[in-house]
Amino acid sequence: MSEYAFLVAAVWFPMFWIFGGVFFAIVAMMRVSKIRRARFSCLYTLLTAAFAYGAGYSGLLLGEARVAVCLQEAHGIFDTLAAVFGCAIFEILATGAVWFLLLLITGFFAMYLSKADNQSWVDSGADGEDEYDRMVTFDEAKEY
Repeated sequence: MSEYAFLVAAVWFPMFWIFGGVFFAIVAMMRVSKIRRARFSCLYTLLTAAFAYGAGYSGLLLGEARVAVCLQEAHGIFDTLAAVFGCAIFEILATGAVWFLLLLITGFFAMYLSKADNQSWVDSGADGEDEYDRMVTFDEAKEY
């Protein structure tokens, strides 16, 4: 079943990444604290990939008996895809919703780790301001 978990995770990953990304973009605009966008983006992408695989694996684990019966009747690749998604659709959707909620909760922790005030040992020499975050005037832009 684990070989099909990557297939289900490939479906969940873009959905988790897009919908969760929009959610956290709105949260970041509402918050007054400043976050390091590159750090949060990397953390969130890795979390999304892990949680998408978890959703796929646990969905297929719960629907393993149904998928096994449907796979016996499948003859081609399209029959196999239909058997995996069609026979365990409830389990895949239910575990996907649970893993998405866990991703949102964990995303707030990633947001905390990405705060600009929370400097790590890597950027302890920096003053907390990214060179890409400062405003550049039109005259300064012509110099580049």
